[in-house]
Amino acid sequence: MTATGFYEAPATYYHSPVRITTEAGSFEGSLRQTTSRWGALAGGRWVHGLVWRVHVGAEVGWSHQAFSNLDLVNVADKSNPHSFGLGLKDTSRDSLVVAPLVGLEWQAGDHWSVAVTPRAEMLMGADRQVVFIVPVSLGYEWFVF
Repeated sequence: MTATGFYEAPATYYHSPVRITTEAGSFEGSLRQTTSRWGALAGGRWVHGLVWRVHVGAEVGWSHQAFSNLDLVNVADKSNPHSFGLGLKDTSRDSLVVAPLVGLEWQAGDHWSVAVTPRAEMLMGADRQVVFIVPVSLGYEWFVF
């Protein structure tokens, strides 16, 4: 059984060209936005091996993506980019996530292990997307007798 939580810190992105139509007219420029994402998944894994362990599994869960500080920037004059001042509202999206995974772990000793477990997180919301993640983990296990 597995449980995974994730958080992607806010990052600012630019998309160009973007056309936005409002009551005041149509505007084209570069859209600036700050994006962050977080969520949780649960699932299962089949693990085979003792020293070299193969992991195969899947997780299902939820992802919340937030888009803030949206601003359409007029870049027609490259020497003087400026905001159109449209007052675009922050928005967010929730998505169902399905994440198949396959990985390899090396049990380096009685307590230490190193694993690489690539996964594809498929977001099934209004805007379908696939996120590829390749986590590398160093593990320490302790035993209580």
